[in-house]
Amino acid sequence: MSPNFLVVSLSLFAVWCVLLIASRPTRQEQAVMSLVGVVLAPAILFLAMRSGADASRVVGVEDLVFAGSFFGIAAVIYEALFGRHFARLRPARTPARHPVLLWISRLVLAVAIWGAAAVGGVFALGIDLAPSLLVATLLVGVYVIAERKDLLGNALASGACMALLILLIELLDTLRLEPVPLDAFRLSMTLAPAVWAAIAGFAIGPLYEYVRRLAPRR
Repeated sequence: MSPNFLVVSLSLFAVWCVLLIASRPTRQEQAVMSLVGVVLAPAILFLAMRSGADASRVVGVEDLVFAGSFFGIAAVIYEALFGRHFARLRPARTPARHPVLLWISRLVLAVAIWGAAAVGGVFALGIDLAPSLLVATLLVGVYVIAERKDLLGNALASGACMALLILLIELLDTLRLEPVPLDAFRLSMTLAPAVWAAIAGFAIGPLYEYVRRLAPRR
């Protein structure tokens, strides 16, 4: 693992800690979605190894830190920064006997759809892992917004905030390693992770509210 990725992971974890301390109402959401990220990290690396992207990679602590921090931050950054609160939608006529199990099953289903789309892109269509994951992530986000248009603001704001956060971290780390003016090549290498972060934030941001049937308060 490159020192650059370790720095990015630790920087994200620092932001994660700040949000956890400063935003009490979103702590449960942040913890749950961080756990989802930690669980997904080994699966993503397994796909990478099976697809030949990096057969020598093993799951490191920095991978888990990055995935958990990214998911946790993306899930709550809209609510934490913009002060928007969410309330439960009108309950169903027949309430679920086990509501916690119900929303966990919805979350698992959403992640399973994402994973199936990514796997299909890699093995069925022969697409490289990185674009396949991006397309699958975007499909999940579009599906959530198509069903819950009230969460569009959450998705867009989360995507923009995560892109800006990753861009800032990458720029600062790039300048730390080479404190010279950025040329076009170095700038493009910095923008690529930001684009990825924007798409991932767009999908992850409203996911918790979607599976728990929460809506922005008017």
